[in-house]
Amino acid sequence: MINAFVVSPTDLNKLRTKILERLSVQYILCTSLAEINGLRQADDVYFVVSETSACSTAHQELVQTAIAEIKGVNCKTLRLDNISLPLGFQSLQSIPEANPL
Repeated sequence: MINAFVVSPTDLNKLRTKILERLSVQYILCTSLAEINGLRQADDVYFVVSETSACSTAHQELVQTAIAEIKGVNCKTLRLDNISLPLGFQSLQSIPEANPL
C-alpha cells in the first residue's frame, strides 16, 4: 500500500508531525507540478489543505492539475486544520475526507 500526499511546502512540517511520523505504509509527497506523475504509483491520494495552504493559489493550481491527471486513483481530502474549503478548492468538495491513520 502506498499513500500519496499532494501538499503545499508550507504544510510539510505540520503533515509530518500530525500524520507521516505515525504512518506505517510507504508514502509519496507531491509538492510541485513536476512531481505529479509519481501520484500514479499510489493506491490512495490525499489532498492536504490547511489554514495556510487554503490561501495559496499555487497550491490550488497543484491540486486542480493533480485531480485532472490522476483519473482512477482513490482520492481523499485531508484537512490539517478545522477550516472550510475556499472557492479555489471547489474541486475537493466532491472528494470524501479521510485520515490515513
